[in-house]
Amino acid sequence: LPVIGGSSADNSVAGEWKQFSGSGGVSDAGCVFALCWPSVLTHAGFCSGFGPTQHSGKITKIYNKRHVATIDGEKATVVYNRWSGGALNEHMKGKEDSNILAASTLTPLGVQYGTDLDGEPMYVVIHPHLVKKKDMSFTTFKDVEEGQELVCLAGTRQNLVTRLAKVSTELLKSAPFKMEDVIGSYQIFCGGVMMAVKDDMPTVVEKLGMAIDWKPTMGACTFGEQGTFIDGTPGHGNLMFASLVFSRIKKATAKRTTPVSMQLQT
Repeated sequence: LPVIGGSSADNSVAGEWKQFSGSGGVSDAGCVFALCWPSVLTHAGFCSGFGPTQHSGKITKIYNKRHVATIDGEKATVVYNRWSGGALNEHMKGKEDSNILAASTLTPLGVQYGTDLDGEPMYVVIHPHLVKKKDMSFTTFKDVEEGQELVCLAGTRQNLVTRLAKVSTELLKSAPFKMEDVIGSYQIFCGGVMMAVKDDMPTVVEKLGMAIDWKPTMGACTFGEQGTFIDGTPGHGNLMFASLVFSRIKKATAKRTTPVSMQLQT
């Protein structure tokens, strides 16, 4: 089934992440979901938005599914800092563990997940979280496994500002309906990306509006995104974008289509 959503976030990255529902109250260890049966044809996409660099290596040791100890037998943070061009230099100083969410936003890590419709490799993005000074390991916001091949990805601030609009534009190109059939959309925009381009969010919204012809839209900024890959499998990633577009075409008159997953590198 097509899935779109995200993990809870807060405004200050203080870990005060809550979930709430009309019947379940408020929780800091829960999951809220809605099952929907739209009467109209929809089309969904899931996009990483970052391109691969020449740097890659294999995870050779983990402490748990979100804690990387070594890459190619070396201390994970040392390797990642080298790949990112020294982005973590200041965070490797001192004795206290260091939050690197902001420092790693433009050079996150990724794991290849198949190829897109043009045959280009797609990546699920992994956002490094904390540098553990004791052994220079780091934690992540996504599950990892020993033996996985990590790739250092890269993007620019300007690319992130235009990303959501490009996701929607490319999505509509592959949709089984035309722009004039669109009646609205739901968008997931990564909260980490939002913090990186916060002053430019009005531009993000304006470009999105232009991309979908100013149709009604709602969405959320999350600390982890859920979407549906090109093979129809729901998945989770970081620093990613998901889009769901609704048409005015009734399902009874249209053919079922497969969700689209894209890798935009411009």
